[in-house]
Amino acid sequence: MYVCIQWHCSNIIATGKDNALVFAAFCCYIALMTGRHKKPESEAKTYMLRIRMTEAERALLEEAAKVKSLETSTWVRMEAVALAKKIVKQNR
Repeated sequence: MYVCIQWHCSNIIATGKDNALVFAAFCCYIALMTGRHKKPESEAKTYMLRIRMTEAERALLEEAAKVKSLETSTWVRMEAVALAKKIVKQNR
C-alpha cells in the first residue's frame, strides 16, 4: 500500500524500488495536482485589447512594468484603469 506523505515530489511517490511507475501512488499524486481554482466570473479577464505602438513605446512600457516587478500587460491594465477612473471622476 502506498500513502501520499511526500506529495511534493512525484518521483518519490509515483515510482517503486525498480523505478517503475506505481499506478496507485501516481493517481494519488495527480489528485493533489488540482491547480489553481477558477476565478469568479466577475474577476475573470475575458476581453483582450490590442493597440498599435512603436518598438520604442513598447520598450518603455516593458521597462516601466519591470520597475514594478509586473508583467507588461498587468502594469498597463492597472495604469490604464487608474487613469480612466481619474478622468471619469473629474468629468462628472
